[in-house]
This record gives sequence, C-alpha cells and structure tokens, in this order.
Amino acid sequence: MQHPRRTKEQWTQVVTAFERSGLSQSAFARRSGVPLGTLNNRIARHRQSSTARSRMLPVRVVDLGAAEASSPVSAGGGLEILLLRVPLGAEGQVVRDLVAQLRTC
Repeated sequence: MQHPRRTKEQWTQVVTAFERSGLSQSAFARRSGVPLGTLNNRIARHRQSSTARSRMLPVRVVDLGAAEASSPVSAGGGLEILLLRVPLGAEGQVVRDLVAQLRTC
C-alpha cells in the first residue's frame, strides 16, 4: 500500500504527536497508520537533528529560598539572564519545552 508523502514539517508534527501521546512506537504507528519502521526512522532523525541544533549554555543552579522570579538582567554581549523557577522533580521534557518556548520570545 502506498503511503502519502509528508513534508519535513509534517514529520516533525507526527514525531511531536508521538512524543506527547504516551504510546509505544508500535501502538502509535498502528493508530496513526504510519509504518513502524518509518516512524522509528523519523524519530531517530528528529532526535539527531534536535541534538545537532541544540546549543549548550552555562547554567548555574542556586537555592534562592523564597525569591521571586527576576526581571531580565543584561550580562553584556546581548545576553540577558532571567531567573527561572522550576519545581524540584520537574520532568526533563517539561523543562526542555519551557526553554524552547522561551527561546522564541
């Protein structure tokens, strides 16, 4: 059976939907009509691409007690620093999604 061709953006949407679904790759593939091998391949490509694009910045974790979130502070060179409070035990994907959203601001 011939499957529809998808653009890169459409595959990104499929992989994102898989990651948010909580389903196994096999279950998601069955439910969405995507061949399992193709889904596996696209997930691997997406992860490699995401890793290649990510830029690591230094992070310093400090305990500020009851401090409130700060206003951005200029660190020179066009870099601003903002205190971001993340609950202890927050899931890594939640933090990654939050940082990704902040980068678009």
